[in-house]
Amino acid sequence: MLERAKKLLRCLPASRLIAADLAGSGLGASTSATELAAKTEPAAMGEVTAFLSHSWSDEKEAPGAKHAVVSRWAKRRQEATGKEPTLWLVTRSQ
Repeated sequence: MLERAKKLLRCLPASRLIAADLAGSGLGASTSATELAAKTEPAAMGEVTAFLSHSWSDEKEAPGAKHAVVSRWAKRRQEATGKEPTLWLVTRSQ
């Protein structure tokens, strides 16, 4: 199982994340799961910078806020390390 997980692990470079990726389908333009998956790239265990859990209901409370915070964090992280941060993005419906 671990070997399979290693082969399937993918990450999203922070610069590829846009606000529409985190917008729920009922909140206007949003990225489909297929489009979001196409932005990812293979990753090795230990290479992903951060885990990001996202609920579509987050956007109902403060549309665009999560993207803004993640973008600021990514910029600071890249300035500090010289490397673009990557995300393991997990979404849930509620």
